[in-house]
Amino acid sequence: MITLWSGDHISYEGVIFLKISIITVSFNAADTIEQTIISVMEQTYKEIEYIVIDGGSNDGTVDILKKYDDFISYWCSEPDNGIYDAMNKGVKISSGDYIQIIGSDDCLLDKNTIQKVVESINEDTDIFSASRYEVSEKYKCQVLKGNESARKIKNGELPWMPHTGVFVSSQYMKKHLFDTSYKIVADYKFLLTAYMDEKIKFQYVDFPVAYFSLGGVSNNGGDQLRKERERLFDELNLRETFSVKTVDYDIKKWKIILKNFLDKTNMLAVVLCFFNIWQKHKCNNQVCRWCGR
Repeated sequence: MITLWSGDHISYEGVIFLKISIITVSFNAADTIEQTIISVMEQTYKEIEYIVIDGGSNDGTVDILKKYDDFISYWCSEPDNGIYDAMNKGVKISSGDYIQIIGSDDCLLDKNTIQKVVESINEDTDIFSASRYEVSEKYKCQVLKGNESARKIKNGELPWMPHTGVFVSSQYMKKHLFDTSYKIVADYKFLLTAYMDEKIKFQYVDFPVAYFSLGGVSNNGGDQLRKERERLFDELNLRETFSVKTVDYDIKKWKIILKNFLDKTNMLAVVLCFFNIWQKHKCNNQVCRWCGR
């Protein structure tokens, strides 16, 4: 059973065990959230606090949360002011040493994931960033996304790291909650702000920790995503700090048209797999909708 934590670090024969808080926010996620929950329940590392903040779902999500009530440290279902408001709720009530936020349509890589993370985190790390697999819901294919752009910034480009693979020290995160005036890029603002703070110590590793489902708002934000990113760059003065690339939206538009054509003709996955960009999804998790179990 997952431990509902209170107090300081636990030590056993001189070994310090970190408490990890995992936060999931959801809204009408009955089709996917059980896979997320079970991937946390399966963890061999047990010093975990699992928090689910639901936005008042009416599709059966709450029934699933009730089903796993004994295994979830804390959950609630009530209206909120958006995904980042829900995340902030979870952060405020968390009590772990490090916090990971994982979506209700995502899941941990395997049962040993958190054990491996805890064994790898350096004592002075503020933000620990691992890799993740991005998974196509339609084609059940995946591609590995790492920390290359954060570890090796080329030509002053903006850093980026896979958010689902990030574990943040509770001390830092509770002082820097998500900016709820953003609806899509508040998590990106959080990471960029930390990146520009020379006092914050990042640690990058190359092993994956999660499967991230493609298809969320950040992947289909369209014009709103573009406007929020531009606002963010201006707010943080990033156009002066970094040589921010302006996107040629005419070129991007044709790329989208081509992608949609390949998608509708069922050729996209074939093309991606042919060039060895994507691989067929395969995992050993107890429940996996991509594997069909």
